Amino acid sequence: MTKLNAQKLKSNVIIFNLSLYTFCVRRQKNACPEFIEVLALSGVEGYTEIKRKVSMFKTLAKIFLCLFIILGFFAAVFSTAKTIKPPLASAVSCSLRITPAPYSVGGQIDIVVENANTNTNYRVYVIKVGVGAPVYIETRNTGLANFAIFPPFTPGSGGDYQFAAYDPNFSACTNSGLQINVGGQMSDDCVLEISPSPYNVGSVISISMRSATVGNGYMVTIIKVGGSLLYDERRAASSSVVTFPSFTIPSIGEYQFATSNVLTGFPCKNTVNGKTISAGVSQSVPYFVTPAPGTKYNWGFATLTLVRVANVKAGEKYRFGMEGEWSGEIYISAGFRDYVFTADSRGRISITNICDNGQADRDFRWPCEDKFKEGHYVIKLRKHLDNTILAETSFDVVTDGSGEGQYIPVSGENPCNKDLDGDGIIDCETAIGNISTQIGPFAQKILEIGVGLAGGIALIIMVIGSIRVLTSAGDPKNVSAGREMIIAAVAGLLFLIFSVLILRWIGVFIVY
Repeated sequence: MTKLNAQKLKSNVIIFNLSLYTFCVRRQKNACPEFIEVLALSGVEGYTEIKRKVSMFKTLAKIFLCLFIILGFFAAVFSTAKTIKPPLASAVSCSLRITPAPYSVGGQIDIVVENANTNTNYRVYVIKVGVGAPVYIETRNTGLANFAIFPPFTPGSGGDYQFAAYDPNFSACTNSGLQINVGGQMSDDCVLEISPSPYNVGSVISISMRSATVGNGYMVTIIKVGGSLLYDERRAASSSVVTFPSFTIPSIGEYQFATSNVLTGFPCKNTVNGKTISAGVSQSVPYFVTPAPGTKYNWGFATLTLVRVANVKAGEKYRFGMEGEWSGEIYISAGFRDYVFTADSRGRISITNICDNGQADRDFRWPCEDKFKEGHYVIKLRKHLDNTILAETSFDVVTDGSGEGQYIPVSGENPCNKDLDGDGIIDCETAIGNISTQIGPFAQKILEIGVGLAGGIALIIMVIGSIRVLTSAGDPKNVSAGREMIIAAVAGLLFLIFSVLILRWIGVFIVY
């Protein structure tokens, strides 16, 4: 009974001393040292443990108070930063100017915003009356000038069009709402002439243009309906008649011819809506099935997989010539060079695996060594005995990736060649977003990324410092090290925040 009372008395003394010590710390700080000495001299057990726990409690309280103040400061700063805007230049009544009438379908309309503020973005809308949705939306920056030049607008059809221009505050320029009427398609006096029908696969079509204006340039394009562009030629008119290269029909289908005066953009009078022909197959005219005329292959291949002609006479002998970066006859090497190919029973000749030096039917165990060089190639079918040309086809090897097959680039392409956000400034599309090529926006983007990284690093350092303090177990060195990390992180954040605020006040936006 006496032992139990002694232990209870000891516990009550420790609790009483802890309460007194806590009161001393909170109310009578000057008496604390004397109180601790009294505890030590009186031999009260546990005072050292009491002191350590109270010290750790004080440290944790200070850390949480510091974090609370930092979070409150961040909330106040960023709520204020969102409302800070750079001072706007004095308002100027911008005006919209476009090409004067008459307006026609396919004609270009130049657009300029004048009397504008410098270094300001302006946006122009074009709406076709009765349609509702804009048919043209462009944004341009004036830079150091007091005007902004926009890309030309080309009406796709006749009717009424309304133009509107706005400043960054979406205030309309003085003459916004300008409305024009676009008439029907205007045409040039030229007339397109092509070989008369019938048109068959392999047929060679002669192309010319009469009633041309001397000194002007003219263009002819041919598109296979439902397919791609096969022919694109331009010629200057030295007389009233312009002759263009002939066109060989590659396959069955419909082909649309289009013309234009390069200077005005107007088509010839007989091709306002294009000129379409249909091509079939003649049982008497040889033609190339593959490669079809105008085929494009991406650079990077060493073997032309297949050349095939049809409508040749079964059992007769023929030869093939190739012209381009390498010129000569196609042959098969079977101990000697065999330049003669015999048509099969269906009137076809197929040649496989052709190297850039003309060798065909190359064994896959010994592939072609060199790749086909970039350029234009022509393959001609000739009679074996008299070399009469019966048919021809062509193909191009390109390095821009626009052809068939796998594209193996030969040189680096500048990725910074597009306006990705419509502000009239060329951007670079990267994994961290669109970065402008102009020095100001580029530096702004780099600083924006740097601010984000710095904030994240500071937060990580604060967390690490807090963990060191919490796991210090009263060790003064660990507590001091953790406290120093937290103080350094807070100081860095304060420096960063005030730097951003100062830059925003002087007009350089880093954080959006």
